[in-house]
Amino acid sequence: MCLTKPSLILRTTIGLLTLLIWLVASFSRPPVACAQAPVTFGPTRLVNQYPDAVTFEVTVTTSQNPITSARLTYQLRNERFFTTLELPVEPGDVIELQHTWDIAGLDIPPFAPIEFTWQVTDAAGNLYRSNGEVVLPDPHYSWQALHTPAFYLWWHDQPEGFGGELQAAVQASIQRNQELFGVELDHPVQVVVYNGQAEFTAWQRAIQPNLIGRAYTRLGVTIQFLHEGMARREWLADVIPHEITHLYIEQTAYNPLIDLPIWLTEGIAQYQEEDNPAEVAQAARNLARQGQLVPLSELDHHIRQADSTAVNQAYLQANSITLYLVDRYGPSCLTALLQANREGRSNEEAFQLVFGRSTTEIEQDWLAWLDVSPGLLITPGVNDYITPLPPHRPPPKGELGIENTYAILIALATLSAPGCGVMMLGAIGITLWFILRNRRKQPFP
Repeated sequence: MCLTKPSLILRTTIGLLTLLIWLVASFSRPPVACAQAPVTFGPTRLVNQYPDAVTFEVTVTTSQNPITSARLTYQLRNERFFTTLELPVEPGDVIELQHTWDIAGLDIPPFAPIEFTWQVTDAAGNLYRSNGEVVLPDPHYSWQALHTPAFYLWWHDQPEGFGGELQAAVQASIQRNQELFGVELDHPVQVVVYNGQAEFTAWQRAIQPNLIGRAYTRLGVTIQFLHEGMARREWLADVIPHEITHLYIEQTAYNPLIDLPIWLTEGIAQYQEEDNPAEVAQAARNLARQGQLVPLSELDHHIRQADSTAVNQAYLQANSITLYLVDRYGPSCLTALLQANREGRSNEEAFQLVFGRSTTEIEQDWLAWLDVSPGLLITPGVNDYITPLPPHRPPPKGELGIENTYAILIALATLSAPGCGVMMLGAIGITLWFILRNRRKQPFP
């Protein structure tokens, strides 16, 4: 239908008047008061006795029904285990909640991020929650801090200017890793610096004397100490980027079903340091002439040895192999390898996918790149190496360990009546689900 000009003007005028009336009515309405929750949680307080214990405290008040029950849930960030427990409560309008977490013997690094949830229920059955996250500093030192959206830095008793040097090294490492891997970390990096090995080992459950730093990749925390045998500039150029790179490797490659070769992760972490490639290659040639190069298949065992000389040689070899891969295939090959692992491919399958060659063939190519005869490799089996098992600890209260999942399977299988296949399949499924969820990542050196 075609409107005449007067009709169009009339309708437009009516529409504008209607809009004006609606706007006037909207602005003239009295404001609606926002309902305030009857329950208020005060700030969570920590009584820090690290590395032995930490106590959570909070004050909760209510303006209506008295609070009758309370619960606390907590876990380390990104951990698959969490603890939930009921807290004792004297019903009332103001209650004090408290719980002490015994962490003695647990491998929890300083400044580890802890996620928690307080939950209370009032007499009418209403449920209220308050979530938060805290970090657990080492209370034995007066820490200095520098925070940005990308990282948190912690150090103590260093001369003025150290924080700026540390910040520059961390920023350069983050930028370099983002360029290599094309990813950003889910959380800000936490970089903690101790002043010597004694401070570094004081909080550790299992001391590894050859380590100068550790990366807790699931937590996003790196811990390192200033080594008296290293110049400050060398330490900033090597140790800081090495540990931060492990966080990016985890972000790029993590798959609970795949274990990356240690030599590959350590090789990539060293590649992100500021070493001279020519010097690394020459040092690897010298090892070959001394008969100290080991086959790729045994390199992981050497990296985990207690002998510092063997460890340093294994790290050098891993660095040299990584430099060869970059020289021959470009830096993007490292990211492609990690992404293939993330997709569920084994290390051998990842090498075939990215390079079209097996790890054995890559090893031969690397030796040719070094101009070294394969006969100079240590013969496999001549030396026996034992990798120590990590110390066992039972799961804390509220956690379900892998051993318990096997018990669940056995119990359900025993209780299942003959021919009850559905229950058996369910038991197996539950067990496998817990095993996959409970796979823990050890911190990287």
